Amino acid sequence: MAWLLWHSGREADIQLSALSGQPELWEQFRDRFNLGELGDSMGFGHSAEQARSIIVNDQQLLLDYLEACLSALGGYASRLREEELDEIIDRSWDPAVTRGVRLVSIIDDASVHVGQAAYAAGALG
Repeated sequence: MAWLLWHSGREADIQLSALSGQPELWEQFRDRFNLGELGDSMGFGHSAEQARSIIVNDQQLLLDYLEACLSALGGYASRLREEELDEIIDRSWDPAVTRGVRLVSIIDDASVHVGQAAYAAGALG
């Protein structure tokens, strides 16, 4: 569950930083998580062993980071003008990715993983 919530925060944080040009919120949280180099990654492509290495004993810290990332994402999205949503930001995909599509992708990924964590927590409890 820690990996799911950590990854949700990291993927939103890293991608929002790329969209907004602002530093990652991870800079404010890195030392408290103490996950080393693995913590600096996003989690895409992690092996099962790497995912198990994401251990967070402070549940509130994990929730605080996730909330900060998702709040920053919501704040960023709320300030965009409609035409900015159609701006192409990544031509390495076919079709090219717009800012709006990237935002939907970030939200979708976070929603799925937070839901998986909630399901797992319910199954354990």
